[in-house]
Amino acid sequence: MDIREGVLYIVATPIGNLKDITIRAIEILREVDYILAEDTRTALKLTNHYNISKHIESYFVGNEIKKLNKVLNDIENGKKIALISENGTPAISDPGNKLVLEAHKRGLPVSPIPGPSALTAALSVSGIANYISTFIGFLPRSNKGINKIFKKIHNYDGNIIFYESPYRVKKLLERIRSEFGNVKIFLFKELTKYFETIIIDNIDNVLNNFADNKLKGEYVIIFNKDIK
Repeated sequence: MDIREGVLYIVATPIGNLKDITIRAIEILREVDYILAEDTRTALKLTNHYNISKHIESYFVGNEIKKLNKVLNDIENGKKIALISENGTPAISDPGNKLVLEAHKRGLPVSPIPGPSALTAALSVSGIANYISTFIGFLPRSNKGINKIFKKIHNYDGNIIFYESPYRVKKLLERIRSEFGNVKIFLFKELTKYFETIIIDNIDNVLNNFADNKLKGEYVIIFNKDIK
């Protein structure tokens, strides 16, 4: 890659623990012309921690189309730009896919700076990462969209992986139970953070424990109907 050439870097950042970042990611964030961030407050916490002084622009679902051409034009004009999500690897259930796809269409360089991802972190400690897996991410908001996904995965043989917020995780688990019965659930909460929790149990027990606890944090849920 020509050192003078503009480039879009897709930079993975910590999913919780600020120490979980690569040396290369820190170097890139220091070298770019500016940073696109899903959440500027989270980005500022990270850059302050590592003494990175860079302009940070918001780039989230609500404004990604509006900012698309400006960012692409900046890259065409030789600017180096880093895209980061609120946490983890950008474009994995986060904004960024439209930007990356359009960059490819224009023939612009796109370079991954790999690192943390809740998806791979959860799989790595599940004990079932050797099974074929399908990543769903966050479910749609509409019942029609949810029904469509469950129809597709109903006869799937392998791991099904979801992301979910604390506000919808119980509803998701109840839907899994209604569709697949009392299957084993691999549940990961607040990975890499102080209250990191890993629960591997049948879904009835998981739901019974949820009944007496206030739900907080982000979740990764994995199940495989063939694993008992």
